[in-house]
Order: sequence, then C-alpha cells, then structure tokens
Amino acid sequence: NNSITMCADSMGFLYPQINASTCINCGLCLKICPFTTNYSANIEFAKPLVYASRLKDEKELVNSQSGGLFYALSEYVLNNGGVVYGAGYTNNFKVQHKRVTTKYDREELRLSKYSQSEIEGIYALVKADIVSGKLVLFTGTPCQVAGVKSFIGNLDHNDNFITVDLVCHGVPSPKIWEDYLQYLGNKYDSKIIGTKFRDKSF
Repeated sequence: NNSITMCADSMGFLYPQINASTCINCGLCLKICPFTTNYSANIEFAKPLVYASRLKDEKELVNSQSGGLFYALSEYVLNNGGVVYGAGYTNNFKVQHKRVTTKYDREELRLSKYSQSEIEGIYALVKADIVSGKLVLFTGTPCQVAGVKSFIGNLDHNDNFITVDLVCHGVPSPKIWEDYLQYLGNKYDSKIIGTKFRDKSF
C-alpha cells in the first residue's frame, strides 16, 4: 500500500522509511527483506563459479569499463526483445535506475557510476516485465540485486531473468557527488554537461 518511501539522510544516502499512519502491520517488508535472515548465504551455488570476460570488439571495449560485460549481455537481451535495467542519470546527474528497451537508451546505462542510485518503483517494473514473459537483465549493487530477487519471489518465469551484481565496497555519498558537481560548476563557471568516471583518455 505504498507505506515505504526512500528518504535521504544528512549525507544523501537513501534509506527506507515506514509511514506509520498507513502501515497495516502485514509484515511483508520484513518477510521479503534479504538482509533479515541468511543474507550472507550463497543461495545459487555452494561454491561460486568464476569466469573472466573481455570484449573482442576493441571499439566497444574502449567505450566500456571493466571489460564490457554489461554491453555484451545487454546486446543479447535487447537483440531478443528484452528489457535492460541499470544505473543512469537524472537531468542534474543524480544516479537513478532506469528501464530501457533500445540500444540507444542503453548507452546511458554503460560505464561506472560511483554513487547510490535512486531505485524507487523499479522492482515493480522488473516483476511486471518478467511476468509478461520478457527477457530481463538487471544490473546493480549486490544489495539491489538481492532486493529485487527477494521482491519478485519464486516466479515461474525466472529463466527469463538475468542479474549482474557489481563488486561493491559500499557506495559513496550522493551528497558528496552533488557537492562535487556544484564545486566544479563554480570553479569553471560553467554548467556540467556530462560525466565519466575512470575516463580512458587519461
């Protein structure tokens, strides 16, 4: 019943807040939260399988980071009429999870973004796409992947669902990112028109 909203703390980190006036104490949030029980357990493999990958296409490799696996997987999904979810930007460069169905829109989701992403409302879209039979790729931090898997539950369509969680040591503060962009704008007396972490031209 939309009793949970994501609210920013003093550093801009988003945390779930329950609206006590609309909460019906159903306990569903605690039931599906992946961090209440066995959150450290590997539910897919007793022993993880490890692979390495690198794009053969040198042009796309230069336009990628970390070997370009996201590009390769998203190409497969989009070529098969699927949907891709990943981190993009709002108009003022806040990091936000988005749903895309075209290669043109997918470009925004490429490359690293070192800030917590706004993800409110995305899990419901993922579930709807899976239920409708679409092939779905979801990329995010391990806690976001655990969250979406817990949210969708054991659907019959899970063969259509590909998840990629990033190696994460904790995301930097969205407030520091916002302050840094403002600092650069003031320093160069110019509007920020684009961002790129780990720019390969350097």
